[in-house]
Amino acid sequence: MNIFEWLTGYCTVEIRSWYCERIITAVTKAGIAIWNIQRIDEKTMHIRIGLYEDKELIGIVESEKEKLSPDTEIKILEKEGFIPWLFQHKMRSGFVAGAILCLTAIILMFSIIWSIDTKGLQAISPIDFSNALEKNGLYVGALSGGHDFDEIRLSLMREFSNIAYVTFNINGSRLEIDVEESTMPPETVDNLEYRNIVAKEDGVLILAEAYEGKINVKVGQAVEKGDLLVSGIFPSKEIGYRPVRASAKMLAYTKRTYESFTPYTVTEYVHTKESCNKYEISVFNIKIPLPFLGNHSYEFFDTNEETVHLTAGEDVLPVSIKVSNITKLEAKTHTLTKKEAEEKLLAEINERMRPDINGLEVTDKTVTFSETELGLYCRVDCTVIDDIAFPQPIYTEFIERLPTQKE
Repeated sequence: MNIFEWLTGYCTVEIRSWYCERIITAVTKAGIAIWNIQRIDEKTMHIRIGLYEDKELIGIVESEKEKLSPDTEIKILEKEGFIPWLFQHKMRSGFVAGAILCLTAIILMFSIIWSIDTKGLQAISPIDFSNALEKNGLYVGALSGGHDFDEIRLSLMREFSNIAYVTFNINGSRLEIDVEESTMPPETVDNLEYRNIVAKEDGVLILAEAYEGKINVKVGQAVEKGDLLVSGIFPSKEIGYRPVRASAKMLAYTKRTYESFTPYTVTEYVHTKESCNKYEISVFNIKIPLPFLGNHSYEFFDTNEETVHLTAGEDVLPVSIKVSNITKLEAKTHTLTKKEAEEKLLAEINERMRPDINGLEVTDKTVTFSETELGLYCRVDCTVIDDIAFPQPIYTEFIERLPTQKE
């Protein structure tokens, strides 16, 4: 049962007729809200309506009497909710006062935003996004109603260019925001930017092609990082030297080196079966730790946290409990054999190499191991074919010519 149904009160009505659907249609057309419709048998249905709409329902049935079967019967089974409960306890002033306070607290819970849960932020700073929400009136402590979410969405999309869409959902006292970020377009390059082509690393050229600019190297030549490969100052017979936007493809054999070390004696921390739970209660966004629970003397431990929100039906109340499961870790020391150490080192180096040489051709690979008193050292040397062409802008500056003595 929804908490709002209980606060406003409702009637459970039994309809007995061969024309139950006709009655429901007439009631709906009359503007009476119906919910929780249940078929009991062939000629019996149960429905729920508002607390004070029972007389109107009976009047509609009377007006439709000629269209219904003679045995049609409408029965009010029960009236439930806060107001009927209040009448039942009208002789007890303490109950009434407590009920009023409870009702006030519940209304306060659902009329104010007590927590904001934002998902989908990747490139956008959570602090900047939170500040933007606050400018639009969405913050902890703000009223949950009266917001123009369409206008807020447009405001956020104007402020953050990479937001594609924002979804807002108020769930009781909790505001849930789902941000969908768009892929930012790559930075545009000014085609008129004058530049040279230099080597981004050492290598031996196996392909040297200049598409624009004056090439300064040839196949088989060894170059060092920073060497000029293609000049952006192009000689022209018509207008002399002129700057251009140099471009080229320079494939070369390059060297990559990867190193790693592991001691033979390794200490690992493994989970044990010993654990405890620590609790923290949050009421109206005020965190209250329970220090008498979850005390431990673990030297090493791992923590997993889970937050459970108190709900009333489908609505989330501003009350939550954070449960921290603390698992004791035990330090275990074991000695690696030389083979185990080699496998461990190669796995580590291969993990680092994978993104670095992805899409490149490896023509040679040498693995070298060397032992020390403490452990094993590994070095992997690779020969990789890579395009070492790197654009370097040419910065031009006009320098005023000094006048001669004759001038």
